[in-house]
Amino acid sequence: MISPRTEDLLRRGAAAVRRTAPGPMLFRLTALLAGIAALVLALAGPMRTNPWSYVVAVAVALIPAVRPGTPWVTVLELLAAGLWVFGALVAGDAHGTAGVLALAALLYVHHSACAVAAVLPVDGRLGPGVLFGWLLRTGSVVLGTVVLTVLVVLFLPPAGTGHGGAPLPALGLLAAVAVGVAVAYLLHRRR
Repeated sequence: MISPRTEDLLRRGAAAVRRTAPGPMLFRLTALLAGIAALVLALAGPMRTNPWSYVVAVAVALIPAVRPGTPWVTVLELLAAGLWVFGALVAGDAHGTAGVLALAALLYVHHSACAVAAVLPVDGRLGPGVLFGWLLRTGSVVLGTVVLTVLVVLFLPPAGTGHGGAPLPALGLLAAVAVGVAVAYLLHRRR
């Protein structure tokens, strides 16, 4: 027997799902898939063989997809990063540059999809400019990250070789200053 309170919650949830428009649902579905992929990619060695790890990954990714304006978005992203670090330090998994790049891209797509989904009403109509603008911004950030990563891998010596240790911190400092200047410019331009 279902309690009246549970029945009311189920009825309200079903009504909310029925009135959800395709546009907001697309962003929530994108957040769900990117969250699942990020968590599965970050799983460490022994966790990959346990089927319950995948069930937990889907359940954890479902929460911010349903409630994108909550701290659960950050919880999922910190959990994925923590699993990644655990895998690298404790389990000895070496994912390499491609793995780091894939995780960063998935976490960015997840975060930006949740950000858009949080401000869209679930029953709202979505203009094509919103979707294409988001795709353009997200795609340009991911593409820029890929290009920068490829340039770093191609032109900087591998870590631990003892060659060219000074340019890397200097390059990092220049990149941080450039990002700071770009953010300041964008904030100033907005006024």
